[in-house]
Amino acid sequence: MKKQDSRNIGTIGSWVSLFAIFVIVAVGVVFRIGGSEAETKFIATPSPSPSPTIDALALPQCRVDAVMLYMSEQGFADDDYVIGEDRVDWEAPAIGEAGQAAFGDPITSREELAETFESSDSKIRAALQRIEEMFPSYAGDGVLFDPVNWEAVQVVGASQIPGNTGIVDGAVVDMGVRNNSKGDGGWIFIDPTTCTVPKAEVVPTIGFIRFGCTNPGDGLIPPPTPEETPKKNPSLDPAPRGSAPEGEGRNDDPGPGEFIPEEDMERPAQPRPPAEEVDHPKGSTTEPTPEPIPEPEPEAPTPEDPANKCSPAPGESC
Repeated sequence: MKKQDSRNIGTIGSWVSLFAIFVIVAVGVVFRIGGSEAETKFIATPSPSPSPTIDALALPQCRVDAVMLYMSEQGFADDDYVIGEDRVDWEAPAIGEAGQAAFGDPITSREELAETFESSDSKIRAALQRIEEMFPSYAGDGVLFDPVNWEAVQVVGASQIPGNTGIVDGAVVDMGVRNNSKGDGGWIFIDPTTCTVPKAEVVPTIGFIRFGCTNPGDGLIPPPTPEETPKKNPSLDPAPRGSAPEGEGRNDDPGPGEFIPEEDMERPAQPRPPAEEVDHPKGSTTEPTPEPIPEPEPEAPTPEDPANKCSPAPGESC
């Protein structure tokens, strides 16, 4: 009996050992597989770098967020504009509009923007110098004229550019406010560390270059709202005059009596006034001119000698 029990115990121990080895191997495989998955995920989505530089994949969204905040502060609604060179309608007539004081040709892509920043043209260099003077702290490290840090914005309707500039005889001059037709816009500089549109350090403006003429300006604003002409005799009540419901509105008559429309009112008969007498002067065409009455002929004097019917002159006889 003891030998048989010893064999049974040995057999059970062997099975237990084999099961333990299997469990250890299985756990090791699962651990390695889990470790590989974790390692793969870490490589695909690396942890953020402690450096303030924005990751290249996040930069487009950074620019969009900055532009949306800026345009909202300027008074635009979200559907008043589009962001990104892929969404801009480059065929809009406003983009091709440029005056004699333009700095350069239209910039219709990020590649052309990069070429503009590298241009040796004197007018272009004058425009870039103006922007560099506005942001001296950005110019030294190459951030300011990196095309990646600029975003294209197009206004769907009309707009204005305050602080528009031009170049005359090689000098940058202030051109005042530019009234843009619908579809105009430009490139806006974005701070890649804060994802905002920075304000200039020298003058109150932003980094802005208009699409059509490379002119620096103070960004974009909506056009002024036209003032409505006040109506004559405006009514504060929606009901027509004389038809306001009882107890409501300014047209309600709190006094006694019944309202009768003007066309239903009975008017008393009025006597007809006599015709006015008008004195017509003589010679007027309104009255015939009477014929003159002839004067009567004078009677013959009575003769002194009736028998002879003679009246001798003095010193004579009949």
